Amino acid sequence: MRLRFAQTPTVAIAAAAAFAALIGVEAALAAPTAAPSFKQDVLPILNQHCIQCHSEGHIGFQSIGLDLTTYQGVMNGSQRGRAVIPRQPQMSPLVKVLDWSKDTYPHMPANQHQLDKKDVDTISAWVAAGAKDN
Repeated sequence: MRLRFAQTPTVAIAAAAAFAALIGVEAALAAPTAAPSFKQDVLPILNQHCIQCHSEGHIGFQSIGLDLTTYQGVMNGSQRGRAVIPRQPQMSPLVKVLDWSKDTYPHMPANQHQLDKKDVDTISAWVAAGAKDN
């Protein structure tokens, strides 16, 4: 005797559930990760590690004019030029000085420990996604 798929509801339900689970896993794997937000992801990192020097009245602001307290300040850059080049983290000075694995000078934050790789990756991903004011 030959069983038909429609004649076995338990098998049909199990197969449908397995298919749905497979589709869900594939969709989750294929779904793009949301780009980091400046306000929610990047600015807290800058506030914790950078603004003690790179804000008005402090040495990083006084010496090169770089203000990292706002999106506009980040995008204005410094007397030396742009800090961020949207969609080009590998060319952005902000990313370069934070990446201590590269032989760039100076490494930032100055006179402190390097940022966690996760924080550097967050800033790099934000720049790669276009460095939007979001």
